[in-house]
Amino acid sequence: MKRPEINPTEILKQRVLGGRYDTCFDFWLPQLLFVVIIFTVPFFKWRSIGPLRIDHLAMAGLILLIFPCLMMNKRSISRFSSSIWGPYFLFLLVNAVSGLISPFPDQSISGMTTLIMGLVLVTMTVLVINPISLERSLFWGILWSTGIGSFLACLGYFGGMEQFQQEDSNRGVGATLSSNNMAIMCMFAYPLAVRGAVYAKSNMGKIVGWIATLCVVGGVVSSLSRAGFLVMMLTTAVLLNQYKSKFQVRYFGLVIAGFAVFSVLVVLFIPKDFVERQMSLVSDEPAQDRSLDRRGSYVTVAFKAFEEHPIIGTGPDTFKENWVRSVETKFFDMEQRPAHNTYLEVMVGTGTIGMFAFFFLLWRMYSNFASAEKNLARHGLEAESQLAAALKLSMVGVCLYFFFKSGLEHKYFLLLIGLAGTIKHYEAFKIEQQQMIANGELPELKDD
Repeated sequence: MKRPEINPTEILKQRVLGGRYDTCFDFWLPQLLFVVIIFTVPFFKWRSIGPLRIDHLAMAGLILLIFPCLMMNKRSISRFSSSIWGPYFLFLLVNAVSGLISPFPDQSISGMTTLIMGLVLVTMTVLVINPISLERSLFWGILWSTGIGSFLACLGYFGGMEQFQQEDSNRGVGATLSSNNMAIMCMFAYPLAVRGAVYAKSNMGKIVGWIATLCVVGGVVSSLSRAGFLVMMLTTAVLLNQYKSKFQVRYFGLVIAGFAVFSVLVVLFIPKDFVERQMSLVSDEPAQDRSLDRRGSYVTVAFKAFEEHPIIGTGPDTFKENWVRSVETKFFDMEQRPAHNTYLEVMVGTGTIGMFAFFFLLWRMYSNFASAEKNLARHGLEAESQLAAALKLSMVGVCLYFFFKSGLEHKYFLLLIGLAGTIKHYEAFKIEQQQMIANGELPELKDD
């Protein structure tokens, strides 16, 4: 009689970490709904069906599932255990207190509503994403969606397709809202795409990784974002150092040749306006760019507001109210505008206490990713370690870009908060899995 084939993945779900990852959250429907939410991020213009939005419908479905899932398998409650909740709830609490005493109650209520919606996504990330979906469905969903979105931005900028350009500009946006949004999405996906290109288990996976890498680089170029270009250069330097051991001596000539070909393509195909826009960052000429002048005024207004409310600020998302009431706005368009700087938004909204809570949250996120990277590497789990490292670098890229964009509500940032809350479970899962395989308790996993 033929012995039934053993499915290592099912054994992992049932045995590793006491069955924490064998709950109804791990069934196909919750996993699919969550991936739909993240996959639609680069396609803002297309994710509506009449008055309804696809991502909102998927989130509503997950919310309907949460309580039945928790009741059916109480072990899933253990997924909430994470060091991320302390600093995150502290930040939310400071915002709530600031909003209650805000001189701009309507705007503060709107800001708190946005933060609460963000809390829902973070909670869903912690509950739904497991170690298997982190490195499979979610990982590849991010690469495919940002790769396609970036490719559409390239069609807008390089191909002149107006439907993929920013309104009144030739800057590529694909199906998202703005060039800045395109740039921050590329900064998030760039380290993940490179990791996929290097560590994918199949040749097709490596091809997808490299194509996604080229697309997100093209997406940054298409956006004409000066900040995005700078952050991408810094990220590239870190990635080259991180993966230098992968450049074997016998392939060094190919690397040099590939770099030479890429440089020629850059010279031939990068438009003149992109080069001129980047050079404006180091020009000695007086600033002629109205957007740079306005951003300088944002800083002035932010510090004036901070001086008036230095302890707990004027309420969440109230920079817009401070701006429209300022003298500086008279030199521009006299309408509400975000600060285009997340740190200024936090400083104005929640003052010194809020800035402390926010940086505490960022430090905890970074520490969780860095610790997982180090511990996984210590156990010889190189590919898994580099996934944690890629998430860490994605976070750094997003945080650097936060100096140029207001992004507390951005889904990729909220996703990073949730993943920082689950990465230690991923670390423990992979280490225990390795030990069980070494002890003969699990069969070797087949490559995907």
